[in-house]
Amino acid sequence: MTEAAKASHDIIASAGELGLGLDTYANLFKSKNYNSKEVILCRPTGTSKTFEQANYPMGVTGGNTTTCPTENLASAFEMKDGRAFDWNDPTMKANQYKDRDPRFYLTIVHNGMLWPAKKSVDISEGGANGLPLTNATTTGYYLRKYVDNSISFEAGSTTAATHHNWILFRYAEVLLNYAEAMIHVNGNCDYKDATYTMSAREALNAVRKRAGIPEVAACSQDEFLMRVKHERRVEMAFEGQRFWDLRRWKNLDETKNIYAVRITHHDGVLSYEKTLLSERSVSNKLYFYPIANVELFKNKKLVQNSGWDK
Repeated sequence: MTEAAKASHDIIASAGELGLGLDTYANLFKSKNYNSKEVILCRPTGTSKTFEQANYPMGVTGGNTTTCPTENLASAFEMKDGRAFDWNDPTMKANQYKDRDPRFYLTIVHNGMLWPAKKSVDISEGGANGLPLTNATTTGYYLRKYVDNSISFEAGSTTAATHHNWILFRYAEVLLNYAEAMIHVNGNCDYKDATYTMSAREALNAVRKRAGIPEVAACSQDEFLMRVKHERRVEMAFEGQRFWDLRRWKNLDETKNIYAVRITHHDGVLSYEKTLLSERSVSNKLYFYPIANVELFKNKKLVQNSGWDK
């Protein structure tokens, strides 16, 4: 962890010289995000409309639906004032898409949102974009992040295909890597010295401040680590980090129960209910990949990773 903290701090200390810094969150997932001062490494895939076609809601012309955020992720986004979203709070439940972390609206398409054009998405049961429509989302949400809503598949539309540049590494991750490493190294979220000139809490709060939500107060090592894990989850959703984070933290149990939101009409009033969508089997063997049989055949001294030998 000391090496990780030092490597991250080296980048942070040289950010000005390197031209790095935090950008407006919304700018990170547009067609010209390669110009952003926050993007360190990205993978361009050329000009196309296929990502939009794959992720526009069912019921929208050209939409096919592939990636759908879960209620687990939706609930992880805090309220704008920094409070955790709570299904047991009647006020939050009744207005669950109001006053949330601004990143929520740039990541997830929720019921009633104007998307992709100036038309409200209806994900309620029987709605234009909800079940039982074939291939409609089963989670109650559609994907917003990286999707360019300027593209239209309507007959006669003249909108052009757009560039997509998938972010592999950006400055916000450097800050979060540093916060996580530093809390492990020193156990104090406010520790800094001549070598580490930024504290773990300052690094974490830089990301939260950019998002427009309250800063994290001083807290214990365990509490702070939980806040870092939470921040990585919402800040970098759908950027390929979560898969690896849960494994290196050995927190796969968090994926055991997958939840959705069921939206129904009752006498003209919408009702939202958190429902269990699926249950997964989680075991310790999933923290390791199995060794391919072809490699085991080559070297008889290799032993298969635990749990994969049956």
